[in-house]
Amino acid sequence: MHAGLAQSTYIHVDDTGARHQGKNGYCTHIGNELFAYFASTNSKSRVNFLGLLRALLVKCPKVVNDEPAWQATLDRLGIHNPLPRTHRN
Repeated sequence: MHAGLAQSTYIHVDDTGARHQGKNGYCTHIGNELFAYFASTNSKSRVNFLGLLRALLVKCPKVVNDEPAWQATLDRLGIHNPLPRTHRN
């Protein structure tokens, strides 16, 4: 994955949803022809996607590595999670 990210000029993202045992679930794919990353979560929000992307890129120096700073960055960009923090994944 790290080699794929280092050599890539772009990434593609997609997600799909399904119900399992009466609950909604989502699978997010991040990748391209060089690598593939899949994550299963119970949220399909922008904030969830950005958190998955952040987890992938955490070794990059431009990515914010602590949660309060990350939330401040999302707030500054106008990206807000509609759920209260206690319900986040």
